[in-house]
Amino acid sequence: MDFKTKVVSIMKLSRGLSYATIFMYLLGALFALFIGVPFDVWKLILGYCIVLPGVFVGTFTNSYYDVAVDKSSTATPVSGGTKVLVEYPELLQTIRRLIVFFFCLSLTFGLLFTIVFSYPITFFAFVALANVVAWSYTAPPLRLVYRGFGEIITMFAVGFFMAGLGYFALRGTIDLSFLVYSIPLMLLMFAFAFYVEIPDREADLSGHKITMVVRKNEHFGFAMSAVALVGALVSFLLLYLLRLVPGSEAFLIIALYAAIPVVLGVQGLRKYRTDPKTLVPSVFRSSVSILSILMFIDAYFVYAILT
Repeated sequence: MDFKTKVVSIMKLSRGLSYATIFMYLLGALFALFIGVPFDVWKLILGYCIVLPGVFVGTFTNSYYDVAVDKSSTATPVSGGTKVLVEYPELLQTIRRLIVFFFCLSLTFGLLFTIVFSYPITFFAFVALANVVAWSYTAPPLRLVYRGFGEIITMFAVGFFMAGLGYFALRGTIDLSFLVYSIPLMLLMFAFAFYVEIPDREADLSGHKITMVVRKNEHFGFAMSAVALVGALVSFLLLYLLRLVPGSEAFLIIALYAAIPVVLGVQGLRKYRTDPKTLVPSVFRSSVSILSILMFIDAYFVYAILT
């Protein structure tokens, strides 16, 4: 394999969605600024330098240990393997080395951040735990997604740890404000995890990957996603009504926007019941709507901070 093909193949494995995770990181960082934490550009940048290698750890381990699943998967806009390692098995050793490299790089940045900004050791422990979760999603010895914990891990890894690192980096702690704020974020990612799994059910089944969609069926996946989306909407409303965090008035507007994924989720469930061929378009619309609300929250916080 020539150098150019190797680089392009590795970039395909990293997937564009990996870079989109900056929106999740900013959900925590911007929330910290929104409730009054002073802005520090270096904390913001170095914090993301911790997150991005950790995201690559999760992405590359998923590709490396899911080769058997990828052989029978069909790519969709939001799911399916890249088949890069199926086509180029000689890349396996390189990817294994990159997994270790990015794991160590994220921990190094985490330690550097802790020392430079005189943060408590709990910050480094938070970074280490986040990386262990990313590693353990598909990698041995835990291989959590193969043991039926995939949806839960996605919920915590993205909705809590990734946003939490942004918040922790600027705030200096994980407090009650972030804990209650993270609940709807985790529910959104719980729904997203099901949508990603739905088109992959047959491939996951043949690869002995135990997801809740494999255990049940696609209809169950649509139903659970819709329930989680309703839960996220209700959580945003409660943040507003109960005044659980500073600036809680903002969550009324966010809740109104959160109704869009709920409508699409329920619509997707109803369409699938009557016509299973609508599966992929419904999954795509709902997945995009979830990503859009994350970007909307970021944009709204930026607007609120600047005005």
